[in-house]
Amino acid sequence: MKHLPLTLAGIHAILAIVVFGSAIVSPERNGLAPILLFFTDFPISLVLEWVRKALDHNLGYTARLITDCCVYTLGGSLWFYGIGVALRQGIRALR
Repeated sequence: MKHLPLTLAGIHAILAIVVFGSAIVSPERNGLAPILLFFTDFPISLVLEWVRKALDHNLGYTARLITDCCVYTLGGSLWFYGIGVALRQGIRALR
């Protein structure tokens, strides 16, 4: 139970890197794959979209995807870390 927050954050970071990596490597085939993270990170993804758009200044396709990957990896992993902390505290309270 001690490592739950880091485990959830790590799994999310790996998922984000794989999803955005596949979109960068093969945009024709996997260009819409990052949409999965929008729903995975909801409701924090609404804030992440705002941050992402604030950082998007005349970038090319690949640079935009790398920026999106950084925003979603960091923000989403923090979100899942918080969920892990809340779950850990809730389970401790039930014991």
